[in-house]
Amino acid sequence: MRKNQFDYIAKIYDKLAYLVFGNKITYIQQRTFYRLPKEKKVLIIGGGTGKIIPYIEEQLQPNSLTFLDYSSTMIQLAQQVPYKGDIHYINDSYTSLFKQKETYDIIITNFFLDVLPSKALDTFVNDVNKLLNDNGYWVVSDFRIDPHPRKKLLHTSLHQLMVLFFKITANLENTQLPNYIQVIDATKKYKKRAIKYAYFDMMFTALYSKL
Repeated sequence: MRKNQFDYIAKIYDKLAYLVFGNKITYIQQRTFYRLPKEKKVLIIGGGTGKIIPYIEEQLQPNSLTFLDYSSTMIQLAQQVPYKGDIHYINDSYTSLFKQKETYDIIITNFFLDVLPSKALDTFVNDVNKLLNDNGYWVVSDFRIDPHPRKKLLHTSLHQLMVLFFKITANLENTQLPNYIQVIDATKKYKKRAIKYAYFDMMFTALYSKL
C-alpha cells in the first residue's frame, strides 16, 4: 500500500469521525468563514469526502471552486455532494499545485497538515503563499495538543490511537502532531486574523491573510 492511501476507508471516514468527535470536525472547519469575502476563487486541499462543500457554497458563494484530494475514492464521493456551480476536481498530490500557474483568493486546508511529515510540512507552510493572490486568505483546521496537563493527556492518548488506526488502514506516514500555529507563525509570511477551538480544545481553526 502506498503512503497516505485513504481509498480503503473513504466510504466510512465520515461515520468514523462522527463516532469519535460528533459534529465537531464539521463545526470547526467553518468557524471563521464569516470573516471571509464572498464570490472569490477558492481552493480546497485535502477535501476528503467533500462534506464541507455545502457550507462553502452557502457561506462563501465562490465564483470558482477547485477541490484537490490524493484519494480517488474521496474524489468520487465528493463529486456526489450537491453543488449548484461547477467544481474543478483534481485527483493528485498537493505538490502538483506548485507546478501550475493558478493562484487563489482563499485556500482551505482542513485536517490536511497532520498528514505531512516534518520536512514536507515546513516546505508546504513556507510555499503555500505562492498559491495565494495578494490579500489572499488561508484557512487552517487541524488537531492540536493543549499544554494543560489533563487536556494534554487526553489529546496525546487520542492522537496516538488515531495514528495507530491510520497507519494500519491508510499507511499514514506522519506520526507527529506539532504546534501548527507556531510552525506557520515562524514563517512570518502570514498574519493571523482569527483562531477558534473545539472538542476540549483538541481542534482548532485559524484564519490567516497573506503578508
